[in-house]
Amino acid sequence: GDGKGSPEKGSVLKYDGNPRKGGFRAAMFVFTLMVSQVLYFMYVMHLDISEAATTTTNFTGSTFLLTILGGFISDSYISRLNTVLSFGLVEILGWILLTVQAHYRSLRPDYYNPTDHLHGRSKLVLYLALSLLALGVGGVRGALPALGADQFDRSHPRERKQLASFFNWLLLSITLGACVGVTVVVWVSINRSWAMGFFISMLLATVGFAVLAVGKLFFRDRVPSDSPLLRIIQVPVAAIRNWKLPLPSSSGDLYEGNEKEDNFIEEKLAHTDQFSLTPLSPASPLASLLWQRGPANLLRLLVLYDFSALVRTEGFLDRAAILPQGTPAAAAAAGEIRPWRVCSVTQVEECKIVTRMLPILLSTIIMNTCLAQLQTFSVEQGQAMDLRMSPHFNIPAASVPIIPLAFMVFLIPLYELLFVPFARRFTGIPSGITHLQRVGVGLVLSAVSMAAAGFVEAKRRYAAVGEGRLISVFWLSFQYGIFGIADMFTLVGLMEFFYSEAPAGMRSLSTSFSFLSLSLGYFLSTVLVNVINAITGKRSAGGQEWLRALDLNGSRLDLFYWFLAALSCLNFANYLFWASWYKYKKDESPDDAGNLAAVTEPPAAAEKEVTTDGEVSQGG
Repeated sequence: GDGKGSPEKGSVLKYDGNPRKGGFRAAMFVFTLMVSQVLYFMYVMHLDISEAATTTTNFTGSTFLLTILGGFISDSYISRLNTVLSFGLVEILGWILLTVQAHYRSLRPDYYNPTDHLHGRSKLVLYLALSLLALGVGGVRGALPALGADQFDRSHPRERKQLASFFNWLLLSITLGACVGVTVVVWVSINRSWAMGFFISMLLATVGFAVLAVGKLFFRDRVPSDSPLLRIIQVPVAAIRNWKLPLPSSSGDLYEGNEKEDNFIEEKLAHTDQFSLTPLSPASPLASLLWQRGPANLLRLLVLYDFSALVRTEGFLDRAAILPQGTPAAAAAAGEIRPWRVCSVTQVEECKIVTRMLPILLSTIIMNTCLAQLQTFSVEQGQAMDLRMSPHFNIPAASVPIIPLAFMVFLIPLYELLFVPFARRFTGIPSGITHLQRVGVGLVLSAVSMAAAGFVEAKRRYAAVGEGRLISVFWLSFQYGIFGIADMFTLVGLMEFFYSEAPAGMRSLSTSFSFLSLSLGYFLSTVLVNVINAITGKRSAGGQEWLRALDLNGSRLDLFYWFLAALSCLNFANYLFWASWYKYKKDESPDDAGNLAAVTEPPAAAEKEVTTDGEVSQGG
């Protein structure tokens, strides 16, 4: 567009019609807010080891789960910038309430009385503050990554490279914010007062909010379009209603939309036939081997047909785009072209994209379950280790996570400035390697991290129980450091993947899928802890649960870590299957024998998105 008049739904709004907005100038304001709002929330609870861990993971999981709400609202109702500002105010209110509760003794349990638990007014204030904080932080996180990424034009070669860099620098800003949280804020909270620690968090969140509001002058801000979730839900409903209609022999006969609908669509998608039950190539070595040697009925079924999608889209989802009257004009005259009766091919393809994204999302949950252990049980380990850095200074146990953060602060710039340009020369991919390759590297490293954590805990426990001594807390740097590198690969890879592959109208919502994976990982951690305790309590000698003892030396945390390492290996095998099956949005027709190309051959770097008006605005 020309930037004049009222913006259309789904368009990118350029304030004052100035095309030289966006770019890294605007993205820097995003970094500032991320640094201020990723501070760790720490409080003292009179709970045993497993209850403290599950309480923390439940709260954190709820925070990440609410990112879906922020992404949904910013895609459907108000712009991404206004979403961030609105939820930012809610977050600040949460910090204010926590600060007030920590300051007044009448609003909190007696710190020196372990039997004084939360009750009555103090419990109400705490949960209200936590609810506001979870809602605010979740809403901000749901819209903020996509808001920053919107500042870069993916059809412009230079800005496409900047977009690939944006997610790396975004992770660095998150890491810097976490560093402030686990050092300065934790030290102030423990050595001065919790009220002061919460006040610092509230102050930084307020400063970040103010800076982002000022940065509004520099932003490209996308105007929301129709609800992306509603568009996706309409597809299976329309398909069911058209179930008895014959499927056209050619995809060209499916409904492509009308001129009015095109005005509200940012990106038109071509028809694809993924998910159909199509035989694999007989030349496939794996198919030939299993055909000849495997149990015939079962293996032929699994190998020769693609059951990775449980829905036959050629016989089901594509039916949503069937015109009941045969032609668009006849269907329109009969009043048949209605949202819940006929969907465009683009709408059907949007539903397919989300469907094939889901297995990738689910394959990362186990890794985030491992992350939950490093933020709970590993901190408990630190409390049972030698925390001395020098004769006069001890590391607070809650500051132990500074170890992986320090690794990441050092490695992220190296990855961005050295590895990405080097890999780009060989692959031609703006981000160096594909999104799914990056995620896969992180999944492997998370399994290695859990294995290392098990060995470190076995060493710590042997030293404490068998020799009566404490080993240095810096032994935890192995598990933390390895997982820090894993997180650098997977979290950024997921955000890039969901943003790049999602339909243009739901990029906030899809980017928040990364945080949804974190949320599900934390909730799964709670389930695993309870299940492991229930099983081991019945089967172990003396009914000793692995993770129940108040004394960490009486627990078997090492065995739990090794269990997670084995589970992570199985999960990686599952991920390889789905990653090799995945077909990138721009990749229309991979051959059956070369499905792994989906991992190594993403859309061409220079390929432009198809837009309704055929032109894309340039940013600076």
